Amino acid sequence: MTWQNTPDLVTPYWRDENNWVCPNHLPSAKIPSHVENCWYCNVPRPVSEKSNVIYLPLCEFELCGEGPNGTKAVAHYNSKYCRPECRRQRARVKYREKMKGKKNGNT
Repeated sequence: MTWQNTPDLVTPYWRDENNWVCPNHLPSAKIPSHVENCWYCNVPRPVSEKSNVIYLPLCEFELCGEGPNGTKAVAHYNSKYCRPECRRQRARVKYREKMKGKKNGNT
């Protein structure tokens, strides 16, 4: 692939909180957040993508109903499950599936 085959303008993006990247030239320029336009091609910096929404992980157990209105509950910190009972129940389900597979000849 040559550089001529790429689109004319590729949109700039945020690399981290303090830097943004302009990929419209080789090599891509890493530019500090306080700079408004790219130093080389004068493309404006991207709009900040900061959001006030926090996404919390939900319990991994398929049949979990501990949340509001019988939905999945929020998982505990550093865990896939909302409570130990969900972890144990999922282990039981997986074990039964494993044993069914062995009984049917699948290893």
